Amino acid sequence: MKIYGVAILAACYLVGQFIGDWFGRVFEMSGNLGGVGFAMILLILLNDYLNKKIYLSNENRFTQKDNLNIVNISFKIINETIIVKSIVKNSAFDKIGIKLGDVIQSVNDKKGRTFKNSCELNEFLSYHHENNMNLTIEILNKKNELITKTFTTNDIYEYPKRIK
Repeated sequence: MKIYGVAILAACYLVGQFIGDWFGRVFEMSGNLGGVGFAMILLILLNDYLNKKIYLSNENRFTQKDNLNIVNISFKIINETIIVKSIVKNSAFDKIGIKLGDVIQSVNDKKGRTFKNSCELNEFLSYHHENNMNLTIEILNKKNELITKTFTTNDIYEYPKRIK
C-alpha cells in the first residue's frame, strides 16, 4: 500500500490546526495557538513511526548511495575544453583525485568537444553513476600530465550497513 507524503502532510496540518484551536479556547485566546507547530511535530513523529513500521514506500526513499551524488562537480567549457570549476570534498571525483583546474580530456572515449555544455556532461555522468557502469576519465592536470582513471561508484565508496 502506497502512502503519499502530501496526504500525511494534509492530515497532520488539519489535526495540528484542531489542536491549536483547542489550545486557543482552553487559554481563552481568540484564534489558533501553535497549530502549525503541532502539525510539524505530528508530521515528524508520524513519519518516523511509519518509516520504522515500513508502511511508507521504499522506492522513493533516499539512500546513502543517492547522497553520494557523483556529479558534485561543476565544469566550465571553453573552446571545447572542459575545465573543473569546483568540486565537492569527499565526492566521487574528489576521491579519485580530480582537482580544481584539471582539464577533462575525455570521458569513456567521448572527447570534451562532444559535450555541448556542462549540463550534458553532468547528465552523462549521472546516467553512468545510477547504473553503476564503468567510467574512464582522461585528465590533464596542472603539471600537464595525462592521467587515466577507471572506476565505478562502488570502487570508491563503501556503503554503510543499515542499522536496525
